[in-house]
Amino acid sequence: MNWLARLLGQGDERREDAGPAPIAPPQAPTTAPAPASVGTGQAATAQPAFPSPRELAAVLRGMNTDRPEAWAAVLAPACQRHGINTPARLAAFLANAAHESGGFRIIRESLNYSCTALVSVFGQGKPPRITKEQADKLGRKPGAKALTLAQQEAIAAVVYGGSWGKVNLGNIPGTSDASDLIGRGLMQLTGRSNYERLSRATGKTVPELRKWLETMEGAAESAAAYWSWAGCNEPADRGNITLCRKLVNGGTIGMAEVQEHHATALALLSSGSALA
Repeated sequence: MNWLARLLGQGDERREDAGPAPIAPPQAPTTAPAPASVGTGQAATAQPAFPSPRELAAVLRGMNTDRPEAWAAVLAPACQRHGINTPARLAAFLANAAHESGGFRIIRESLNYSCTALVSVFGQGKPPRITKEQADKLGRKPGAKALTLAQQEAIAAVVYGGSWGKVNLGNIPGTSDASDLIGRGLMQLTGRSNYERLSRATGKTVPELRKWLETMEGAAESAAAYWSWAGCNEPADRGNITLCRKLVNGGTIGMAEVQEHHATALALLSSGSALA
């Protein structure tokens, strides 16, 4: 779900109901300064790239995430490429990614909303993106089975389409953008504007991105790229987790869980137990 929606109070604490802020134009990744050489004036010994898959897997296990070793294998190079290369940066990044993806378990947004949830998530703005009457018609009824794909697409057309979707997500009215370009990846990329920005950065077409973002490699790379482009490394360096959260979420939805994940990750990385 788009960041502006959260600023208007239309988000909730569930990751599958939310999505990322729009990605800013690509910038060169910010890299933390290398340690100064010490000793006899000889060239400093090259330091191993951080984070390593081993370090990442240990931290992800400590955060009780899904498939830590598999995620670590794709996240380590992505983090290295985008300057997420210190314990402070990595802890902040993982904390937000864990919340956004439900513990690295959700990389495709579900629109299987109940009638009540639709009103709670999308019906609180002025004007609301969905009315109670629409929610009662489109949402999952109590005791009913999960909504079909066609039913979920009908919800997407309302909450991500129309003039709101055009202005806030760059979705083109009269097309299937609203249902095609739902949240995907560890940071839940949403809408044509965001997909096209990532398309320019990766060289992949928008249709290709729809599939790629639902792979572990695409989910990891897009999340690390977004984190860097949104300028999250700098507040992470200062320990400003609230600002990191606002850059990802547009507000502070999920802040308590992010802080819990952050404390766990930072403790593991700071103590060296990630390599134990």
